[in-house]
Order: sequence, then C-alpha cells, then structure tokens
Amino acid sequence: MTRWVAETTLARMPLSGCQRVETGHGRQGSRGFFFLTLRYHADVTSRERMDAAMRPAEGLTPDRVPVMCQLSLGHYFLNSGLPPVDIWHDSGAFAEALVTLQRRYGFDGILINLPGRDPAWRDAVVSTEARGTSTVIRWKEELTTVVPADDTPRVLGADQRKRKPPALADIDPDRLFYIEPHDRLGVVAISGFPPPENILAIARAVEEPACVA
Repeated sequence: MTRWVAETTLARMPLSGCQRVETGHGRQGSRGFFFLTLRYHADVTSRERMDAAMRPAEGLTPDRVPVMCQLSLGHYFLNSGLPPVDIWHDSGAFAEALVTLQRRYGFDGILINLPGRDPAWRDAVVSTEARGTSTVIRWKEELTTVVPADDTPRVLGADQRKRKPPALADIDPDRLFYIEPHDRLGVVAISGFPPPENILAIARAVEEPACVA
C-alpha cells in the first residue's frame, strides 16, 4: 500500500445527504462536503514526476498523475504582471509569464501553446497608443494589432479590417511549420510564417530558469 506523505485540497464540493463517495483521491468531510484532494510524495520533484510519467515503457511510474494546465491568454495578460503586448510578441516575456504562473499554481509542467516570435519585432513598430483598455500597435507593413487587456490580439489590415488568409493554392505544405493568425503579420503570406528557430524560442526560454524544480 502506498504511503502518501503529503496532501493538498484542490476543490470542495457539496454533497446531498444520500450521496456516497468512494475514491482514493477524495474524502468526505463534515457538513456535507466532499474534498477533492491531491496526494503526493513530498520528496518527489515536479521534474522527476513529469519524467516518470513520460517514460512508462522504461518501467517508471510517477507518485501521482502530473498536473498541467493551458491557461487562457487573457489570464496571462491579467495575472502575470507583464504587459500584454510583450507577452504576445516577445518569446522571453511569454516564457516568463508561463514560469510565473506555473510556480504560483504549483503545476508540475508547462504547456507551451504559442510559437516563438521574431526577436527583432520591436524594430517593426511604428507607434503604440492606448485605446480604452486595449493597446494599438502600428507596424511598418501598414498593419495594425489591437491587443486587449484580457483577450487574444487581432491583426487588421491598412483598411482596419481583418486580413484574409492566403488561398489554398498559394500554400507550400513544406513550409507550414505553424500558422499563427494573430502574429505581427497575421496569415497574409507564406513568407510570413515563423521559421523553425523562432518556434522553439519559447521552449528554450522556459528551460533557462529551470522553472520545473
């Protein structure tokens, strides 16, 4: 029998008087509440837990299922303490936001859901201005990005309308590393797709501070 050495409560749920709960990952408390708990070995690090979970073929078994979460962009914008414009356009800033909230919430791993950005993106900025709670960026390509304080940015053309995606006949499958409809250029040209070295930039930045202890 596994001897757990630590436990944390994830949620408290009300129960009706006729419900019975039988699970190894919860306990029925007083006053009609069920507590969803997370049990783990205090001496097992998140890095070790993730490593074991990803190598079952080698006979490794984690002390519990690792916990990860793909948070919404708006959540990063509102809670990381970094400017939304930087989180969206800068690989290092997005990596810092990922690490900050991973540590705050105690996740075992980090789900990177955006590709890396052009490290010279600031050189293409013509101007920035506040518009209500959003930030508006104008680029040398005569495009505009509207960055809300709590939602995904959107790219507009010179006519201030959303850009149309390229025609299917114009797409080269060998260059489809990742189609990002909201990056600086939007989905406007095959040449605008980020190269592989940019895509991996966030992963490299996340590894630098050894965020998963």
